[in-house]
Amino acid sequence: MAIRFRRMLKSDIDNVREAAMASWKHTYSEIFADVFIEKFVNENYSQGALESLLPMIRAGEMFFHVATDESRIVGYCHMGKISTWELFRIYIVPQYQSKGIGKKLLCKGEEYLRRKGAKKYFCFVHRKNKNGLMFYLKRGFVHIPEKDKPDEWHMEKKL
Repeated sequence: MAIRFRRMLKSDIDNVREAAMASWKHTYSEIFADVFIEKFVNENYSQGALESLLPMIRAGEMFFHVATDESRIVGYCHMGKISTWELFRIYIVPQYQSKGIGKKLLCKGEEYLRRKGAKKYFCFVHRKNKNGLMFYLKRGFVHIPEKDKPDEWHMEKKL
């Protein structure tokens, strides 16, 4: 297994959507109905939705890296700034989890954020996503309860 990391390209979009579907079904199957997961992934990882990010990724205004095993996308990490710096999404396909790929993607994203002058960033994680919560806590994120959404923890990390 030779995992490589690089920016997402237009040619990756279908494979990113496949990785997203596998990850979401694995992560959220006991939280959301399959119909919801499929609709969410198909909308948020559509050709148009991901293509719209490409100019910002190319310009260095947004971070979206993929992890590949040969030609297969096995994970991805997407960070950017709306009003403050945010980790929008990080997912690893089930059979590649717990191999350090998520940690490496997160470190690469944090390097990007530091180069941009970020001092901290945040993410939301579903309160029932125990693996996600543990992943973030192990990597130095802190839960900020006063910023929680009804079903999501607000987590921040200082850089």
